[in-house]
Amino acid sequence: MLRWHGREAGTGEAIVRDVDLVVLAMGFLHADHQGAADQLGLEVGATGDIQVEPEGKTGVPGVFVTGDAALGASLVVRAIQTGRQTAKAVDGFLVG
Repeated sequence: MLRWHGREAGTGEAIVRDVDLVVLAMGFLHADHQGAADQLGLEVGATGDIQVEPEGKTGVPGVFVTGDAALGASLVVRAIQTGRQTAKAVDGFLVG
């Protein structure tokens, strides 16, 4: 549980909510991953997405990618789903 502070849309009135999860949805603009991908030696596809296996593994051992970086701009629920799948794969990688 965390306390979220924000403003009411339209009125600007301050609001406070106790929440379990905050998801930031930044829109549908495609981010440029090329710089980070180049530095890490990751493969970037024709659409600008970092190439990954279904569980978020990249071609670089120990490097995982998920969400919009791997899928392109999409729905937040899709990013959450793949994030959970990738988290399981990361856990398996770290635990062994």
